[in-house]
Amino acid sequence: MDKDSDSKRKQLSERYLIAIREYMKGRSQGEAMRIAGFSPITANDHPEYVFGRSDVQAEIQRRRDEVERKASISVEWIIENIKTIVEAEDVSHANKLRALELLAKHLGMLTDKVSLNIEDDIVRRIQAGRDRIAAVKAELEEAEGAEASHLDGDNPVH
Repeated sequence: MDKDSDSKRKQLSERYLIAIREYMKGRSQGEAMRIAGFSPITANDHPEYVFGRSDVQAEIQRRRDEVERKASISVEWIIENIKTIVEAEDVSHANKLRALELLAKHLGMLTDKVSLNIEDDIVRRIQAGRDRIAAVKAELEEAEGAEASHLDGDNPVH
């Protein structure tokens, strides 16, 4: 490890390093962030706060490269072995499905859409609230206009 990568790693706070470590152990981004001490709301709704940072991504890649180097295993080797499992005759459907799931997850085909659904729901709720406010304002303006018209009729000018 060179001094440059070591100094970049030191720039990350302890909480970020813990989140990275837990993520590298196989935990979800949100779970890794909660273990590192981030609030549950931030961990669940905004994992990109930590894992979207380029310095965090670089550290994760550095650690992956180190593991790969130590194990002499490459991504290509893993993918080839997953394909072998899927194509094998004597492997259960459950194991084939799990192998495909791991491959799809690696390729980014299976992503956690829960936060997106929550965000969509929040956007819909905010818009519905805005629509209700606009309707109430329109009703108030209409009522005020009718009242002003009524008051003008009661007080004729002499």
